Amino acid sequence: EWNEGVEYKEWNIRRVEYKEWNTRSAVLANRLVPRLMSHCCYQKKVKNIFSSFFNHHYLFIPSNLSNNKITEIEDGTFEGAGSVNELHLSANQLDSVRSGMFKGLDGLRMLMLRNNKIRCIHNNSFTGLHNVRLLSLYDNQLTTITPGAFDTLQTLSTL
Repeated sequence: EWNEGVEYKEWNIRRVEYKEWNTRSAVLANRLVPRLMSHCCYQKKVKNIFSSFFNHHYLFIPSNLSNNKITEIEDGTFEGAGSVNELHLSANQLDSVRSGMFKGLDGLRMLMLRNNKIRCIHNNSFTGLHNVRLLSLYDNQLTTITPGAFDTLQTLSTL
């Protein structure tokens, strides 16, 4: 059984609800981290993503964080996650896109931000996202797009 020797308990750290798995083996931990991330994200409980949330587990960052209640993504959250190709953050409660918010996602090709509450896109919001080809922003509340906001999206073909 995959969960043999595992202690499972709920906890809340910095307003982010997720589950903790205490394991006795690194091999078991490597199998559980993806399950942890999936459970956390698909239970629609994530409200804020802080840089410590994916610490040491950036290989397991789920590409689909849609339909949660995310209002904030701390700068540096995705540091070291250059292998992530797609990031779906649709149907959350993000209200702006700040510079540094997606830092570390060097390999990202698709960024889905539709159906949020985004009102403002700041200058250099997408710095470092040189490979993004598709950026979805529809069904937001955009009122301000600062000049230069899309300048770093060198390969953007669909907005």
